[in-house]
Amino acid sequence: MEVLTTADEVVPERPVALNIYENKTYENIETLNNKKSFKSMLAVGYLIAQGYYNLGMFELGPLEYLYSRNNIEGNRFRLGGRTTQLLTDKAYFEGYLAYGSDDARFKYFLKSAVTLNGKSVVNFPAHYLEASVQNDILEPGMQISYLKGDSFFRSIRSNRPTKWFDTRGYQLQHVIEFGNHVSVTFGFTHMDRQTVGDLRLESSADPNQLLTNISTNEVQVDLRWAPYEKFYYRNLTRNTIKEKHPVFNLKYTHSLDGFWNSNYKYEKLVASASKRFFLNQLGFADVRLVGGKIWGTLPYPLLEIPNLRQKDDRHKIDFDMMNSMEFVADQYVKFSIDHELQGFLFNKIPLIKKLNLREVWGAQMFYGKLSDRNNPYLSDEVVHFDRDADGQLLTYVLDRAPYWEGTVGIDNILNVLKVEYVKRLTYEDAPRARGDRFRVSININF
Repeated sequence: MEVLTTADEVVPERPVALNIYENKTYENIETLNNKKSFKSMLAVGYLIAQGYYNLGMFELGPLEYLYSRNNIEGNRFRLGGRTTQLLTDKAYFEGYLAYGSDDARFKYFLKSAVTLNGKSVVNFPAHYLEASVQNDILEPGMQISYLKGDSFFRSIRSNRPTKWFDTRGYQLQHVIEFGNHVSVTFGFTHMDRQTVGDLRLESSADPNQLLTNISTNEVQVDLRWAPYEKFYYRNLTRNTIKEKHPVFNLKYTHSLDGFWNSNYKYEKLVASASKRFFLNQLGFADVRLVGGKIWGTLPYPLLEIPNLRQKDDRHKIDFDMMNSMEFVADQYVKFSIDHELQGFLFNKIPLIKKLNLREVWGAQMFYGKLSDRNNPYLSDEVVHFDRDADGQLLTYVLDRAPYWEGTVGIDNILNVLKVEYVKRLTYEDAPRARGDRFRVSININF
């Protein structure tokens, strides 16, 4: 049976009326949602889980980026946030303002995306124009990014970065997604980098000649194919639901030599793929593979530095035990595997199985080569690798075998914690190398 409302809207009528207790359920939920204490609890939970504090049309965060410390800025204070769909879903704004107590100056980042098809800027298939501007100190090799690694937890780690560029960057991207889950991104990026602090780029031809400025202009084309991809949304953020289907990326970069103070001529090609393997009783494993090559004669900060944490990289591979700027290459391959056994072992142990603990393990690999034209020991057209305060080299070329590190740990401790043991498996005798560490993180599972 159907009834018509005064607005001629068809509303289905229940075949069996709700009893008094069932009707009370709706009232109780409405009352709970309007309670100030419950709203505060939800806000605190969201802040802990996501790192953002919701203000309706805006969200402040992430929490771990409010304060950090480094050798240039000293104490760094940062206030950032992003818009939500309550403001509009046709555009997106994200940015931060940061201040360092030692260098006594402000830094900033601002990104905006505007839809070009009249629909939401994130709903698939999206079509939008995105622009970013950043004025901040970035570690060598880092690209323009809202989450640039200046979090509190990274600033207290032993392998935190100590060398920096004072960077001004501008980026414009045009993103087009197609219904067959093929997308293409056209981009232009300008970055002007000034050495700051004790970063020294000595010419390999004359150690008395220093390179203090690196300006580059790049055009990029990024092709992505994610067959049968599905998403989940929250406000103006979109995340891929990992299933059995692979995701592929192919990115080509071409420099604009002679434009906007740039005099570097080079090309880059990066291919990457990721896939989740479901292993029945053995849980699932996420596998990533990345390979790239760079053509051109360049100072090493423009080459591949594998331990950079590029948050916007869909196929990112993090190397926790690798020091900042430790390795460099102009042709390389990276591989990682993260396996969650979903309690395969713990569920067979009496009493322990009641804790719902989950076993995890993983491994990360990097292998690359540096061509003679970019090797400062063989070429007089580049710059020497920099040294630390004790005079030890910071950067090396892989000379004998791939770099490996592995992890093993326990997830779902008290339903929120993950504890892992991370060990460096190769190049353990390298200067400043740390063999192992424990890593604790919040990992909420549903």
